[in-house]
Amino acid sequence: MNPRMSRKDDTRVIQVLQKVAQRVTDEAASQIVSDSPGEGELQDLVKQKHVLDSTVSAYGEAIAGQSHGVSRRLAVAAQHVVLQAAKTVIADRTNASGGLPVPQKETVAMQSVSVSELTDKTQDAIAKAVKMNGPATNEVDIIVAATSILKSQTASIDTPPGVLLPPTRGSPSTTIPSRLTSTFPISNLSPLPEYT
Repeated sequence: MNPRMSRKDDTRVIQVLQKVAQRVTDEAASQIVSDSPGEGELQDLVKQKHVLDSTVSAYGEAIAGQSHGVSRRLAVAAQHVVLQAAKTVIADRTNASGGLPVPQKETVAMQSVSVSELTDKTQDAIAKAVKMNGPATNEVDIIVAATSILKSQTASIDTPPGVLLPPTRGSPSTTIPSRLTSTFPISNLSPLPEYT
């Protein structure tokens, strides 16, 4: 049987998603108040806010065991994007420390990364995903794209300069080193095909 994420980890995922949503709301409000808000920027922020609100709701339903279909897919994607944000932060730390692995216990891996660090990485990835995919893209695809963005950042951090990675489905390789993948427990939500 696969290990489940702890309630602490589920709480951390919700906290991160809520904080990103609040930041996006604040940023949109400041855009509206400014003399000349950029229409494209404001449209992207509105899409980010919609994606985040839907994702927080879907994740809450999944924790309560009440999700199905698209809602469940969105919850799984949300879990993956925050876990990948944590992996990216840990990879950044590893790279900053000269490539030496940062010691992590599996049960506290997600907890070892601050909510602020997770929020920064998650917000940046979701913003990039909305900009790349456009406001007409559905919520699941935006969150999946955000996870792919984070995976590509992690892969580029962990790849020595000058090493070319083979393409996978038209994108850079997203193979995560075993020291990072072993840091996190396997999801308690069933995986999406995009992650297998």
